[in-house]
Amino acid sequence: MKYLASFCLGLVLSFTSIALHDLRAGSFPLGLVMALLATFFGVRVIRQKWGSVRVTLAAAAAWVLLVMRAGTFSAGREILIVGSTVGNAFIVLGLAALIAGVLIPSR
Repeated sequence: MKYLASFCLGLVLSFTSIALHDLRAGSFPLGLVMALLATFFGVRVIRQKWGSVRVTLAAAAAWVLLVMRAGTFSAGREILIVGSTVGNAFIVLGLAALIAGVLIPSR
């Protein structure tokens, strides 16, 4: 049950990060910074709640699956993560934040 809950939390985390990543404050990519912080700390909270890397990997898998789906064209030729500088940075840095959040041990 905790794997399913972790997977669902990973989907929610991914959805909010995707929704935030393209928000800008002037020329500063505020949404990208917020999405990266939400990804890192969201995975850390999941790991601290259940204390297991395996359970955290379920959330990480959900995050990766939803980001991959949002970065590809749908049937209506719509895309949520555009191939711009911010979109590419979100995918690369988001994956790095996700890996760091999973691998850095809790105290």
